[in-house]
Amino acid sequence: PAMEWNEFGVLYATASWRPGAAEPIARGMLEYYRAAPNDDFGRTPLLHVLALAGMEAELRAELARAPMHPLHDDWFVTTEASVRALVAGYVGDQVMARQSVELLGPLSGRMAVSGISIVIGPVDGYAAIALATLGEREEAATFAERAETLAARWGMTAYLRSLAGWRERFGF
Repeated sequence: PAMEWNEFGVLYATASWRPGAAEPIARGMLEYYRAAPNDDFGRTPLLHVLALAGMEAELRAELARAPMHPLHDDWFVTTEASVRALVAGYVGDQVMARQSVELLGPLSGRMAVSGISIVIGPVDGYAAIALATLGEREEAATFAERAETLAARWGMTAYLRSLAGWRERFGF
């Protein structure tokens, strides 16, 4: 099964960090997902690239199509909670933001990862986006500063640009 998802993983990672790459990948993922709507494994990455591509109508339609399953502790949970924080910030979903903060807060100082293959950045940055979505800008700023420190140490320049955009958007 890992080999079947290998190409998908490469495309997903590319969409996550290369400006302009998200939209064509999101369109392909959306086409695939509409053909296999019960594929929960692909849903979080789909929501992620739709948000990154700025495809708000498609993102809102997918969120309305089916409820999100509850988060549970597995190899993907830090990435899933982080993506949900970003999606919550993008669409202003306070319930999703609160659920993300509840999971990410205790993981402060760690990286959001999918198993061993994809690192999407410090959980603190995603917690900051969720907190800002909830209107908690001072706490969001504290989390964002921790995320910036860790991301700078890891040399994550694309992540730092992304977080700066969120900080500007929400004023934290």
